[in-house]
Amino acid sequence: MNLLVRSEIAVVLDDATFERVLNIYPEEELAKKPAFAVALQNGQIEFKTLMDEAGRILIPWQMFFLDPTNLDAELSRIERLRHRASRRLLSKRRGSGSITSKRILDRLVRCQTYLSENHANKSSNRFCGSLKRQSVADAVLTMLEHFAIDMDAFRRKNKRDALAYLVEKIEGGAVNVCQGVLTNKILPHLKASRSVYKNTSGFVIHDEHFPFAFIPSEINPDEREGRQIFTLAFLVALIGLDAYEYQMEQDFKVSLLKARGLRRKAYDIVTELLLPFGHTALLEGAPITFETRDHLSRRYKLTPTAVVVILKKRGLISTAEYEDLLPTPTPGGGKSVARTPSIDLSVRKFNGKYAFEYINADFASQKVTAVQMQYLLFGAINKKGFKQYKAKLGL
Repeated sequence: MNLLVRSEIAVVLDDATFERVLNIYPEEELAKKPAFAVALQNGQIEFKTLMDEAGRILIPWQMFFLDPTNLDAELSRIERLRHRASRRLLSKRRGSGSITSKRILDRLVRCQTYLSENHANKSSNRFCGSLKRQSVADAVLTMLEHFAIDMDAFRRKNKRDALAYLVEKIEGGAVNVCQGVLTNKILPHLKASRSVYKNTSGFVIHDEHFPFAFIPSEINPDEREGRQIFTLAFLVALIGLDAYEYQMEQDFKVSLLKARGLRRKAYDIVTELLLPFGHTALLEGAPITFETRDHLSRRYKLTPTAVVVILKKRGLISTAEYEDLLPTPTPGGGKSVARTPSIDLSVRKFNGKYAFEYINADFASQKVTAVQMQYLLFGAINKKGFKQYKAKLGL
């Protein structure tokens, strides 16, 4: 691959290196991006084009200059971190498909590894595994007490505020909640990668000190607040059960109704937490209408589908009523809401409370460099964004 400067060959890059760098995130199909596709076809690319395009895909342009030995070392390092995530056990809930974005996973594992190596307490997080030998009722009480959740206050809020409240409480109980956002160049805006993001739903990365729970927020318009509330509660229940090998399948209705073993217990804990059995028992013998369904959805911050599934699971509606009450799927899912939050809010939401606070503090005390901080929180060098970020936080 000829690297051009003002149309003159400045250096020759290794073709295999060029292609391997573009394949770090194979699900994003970066080699098909027009500038790279043309370069691969013609065997040459302008240096400025390379720098600009590398910035857009959030991969350091310097990686294209690595010799095979150094590139092997860098790619091996990335795979070791990914493997570390699998050793910690990775649990995910599938979104519209079955892909989990390697880019998002890499970013969060990098932050979690930094926290584990630099800020882990000597004792383990006391919530991890605390629900394993408890009944469903006791597990719910443990979650409420550990995270100081006031369910009456939670239910008085609209779904968006209820989700924010739940995130705040869960983070207060030492679980790092990360949310998928596309603003302020936190993730690259590419056609292929957006499809991958939409297919990435909630997942948990296990850690004795800093378990990470990821929910998609704005990256998947199908994931409305009620669905995210259920997802987050389910993932936190998995942390409490030390049951990371279980996951919520794409077909939520089937998985909730037919789950067995620990996965069934996780569902039972979450449904009892969000819509207590005692509350639905009052409906026994009463007609369940669309108005009843929608009232329960609003009050208990669940999707109408989740409400219907829970009622069926508890024997309060027949199969025919269940089929009739299920909402009609909306073609194309929900619509993204355009927001332009400040850069510090985007970074805070994506990386979670603990990564955000510890890494900012370490930068302020000069324990991490500006370059290290940008790779941890932004995923790449972002000079303009980093300048705005520092100014916003007074760093």
